[in-house]
Amino acid sequence: MNIGVIGIETGASLFPINRDHCTTARITAVCSARPSRDAAPIIIKWDIQSYTRDAHVLFRDDTIDVIAIFSPIRFRYQHCLAALDAGKHVMCAEPLAESPQEEAALAALAGKRDLVLQTVDPNRCTARDMLRFMERIEITEPVSVQ
Repeated sequence: MNIGVIGIETGASLFPINRDHCTTARITAVCSARPSRDAAPIIIKWDIQSYTRDAHVLFRDDTIDVIAIFSPIRFRYQHCLAALDAGKHVMCAEPLAESPQEEAALAALAGKRDLVLQTVDPNRCTARDMLRFMERIEITEPVSVQ
C-alpha cells in the first residue's frame, strides 16, 4: 500500500515505515509548503519517490491508497474532503475540521464511499500507528472517526 503524506513536519513521524522490512506499506509521496530545496534532504533520507507543494497531486495519484493529513487545521477539512472524493483512505491529525458539522460530513462521506477515516493525535502519531491503520484497511473494518 502506498501512502501520501501532507505536512512534512509532523508527518515525518511516519517516515520510518520506509525502513520497516516487515511491511509492504511505503510512503511514496509528500506534500509540503516547504521549498523543495529544504525538503530534499528529508526526501532522500527516507527514500520518498515524489515531493510536491500541491496536495491535489497526491489526490490525483492513482498509485496512492492512503493520505495522511497533518496540514494546519484550517486546511484539514478541504484536504480530507478531496482525499475521500478521490477514493483514498484517510488518517488525519485531530481535529479533522473546524466544526462538528464538517467532521460529521466527512464521516458520512467516508461511510458512503466505504473508506476508512481515522483521526490521530498529531503529537503522538508514529509509524506503528500507521501500520495499525493499514491493518484496518486490509480487513475492511467499518468506517469510524475516533
